[in-house]
This record gives sequence, structure tokens and C-alpha cells, in this order.
Amino acid sequence: MNQCCIFIMSYELAAKKDQELQKHNFNMCIADETHYLKSRDTKRSKALVPILQQSKRVLLLSGTPVLAKPCEIYNILKIIRPDICPSWMDFSQRYCDPKDTRYGKDYSGATCTKELHYLL
Repeated sequence: MNQCCIFIMSYELAAKKDQELQKHNFNMCIADETHYLKSRDTKRSKALVPILQQSKRVLLLSGTPVLAKPCEIYNILKIIRPDICPSWMDFSQRYCDPKDTRYGKDYSGATCTKELHYLL
């Protein structure tokens, strides 16, 4: 008999319980407002992207367009198609046109956009 467990929680609570959630082998995860996962550096993304990646199926929902900059699509692509998603370094070099600034690297640019649109 298949067991069905349903967890409904905010991203903040899920990020706090990430260790507990990673112990589950979810058959299906549904994440609403996935544009909140666009930044690679947030605690929320660092905690939840691996959980969504290990799920057998995932449904990502958002009413907010994410494609303003290629750097904003990396986490989403990493969740739904890790097989075609290179490392952040490879992705950013290919699609984000990184620039050195006095504050560090700026990844807000775009290159090879036709290729990226084809992948998407």
C-alpha cells in the first residue's frame, strides 16, 4: 500500500526543516512562487533546491516571469533538468557575461541568449 504524506509549509519553515525534509524520498513536490528560488545565494535556495532535485517529480509554479536575466533561471533549470544544467561557473561563463567590478563579479549580463532559449 502506498503511503501519501502531504507537507504544506512556507519556504522559510521548509528552509529551517531542510535536514528533516531531505530524509524523505518524495514522489512529488509542488513549489509555488518558485521565483523566490532564483537566487543561488539565499538560505532558502541552498536548503530547498537539493530537496526539489531529489524528488521523483516536481511541479514548479510561478506567476512572475523569471527570465529577466539568465542568472535568474539557473536554479530553476538545475531543479527541472539537472542533466543539461552545467555547473554555475560553466553556466555563468556561457550565459551571464560576467564582468569584474570593484565589488566582485557581476553576473547580470546575458550572452548566447538564443541558445539558452532553445534549451528552455
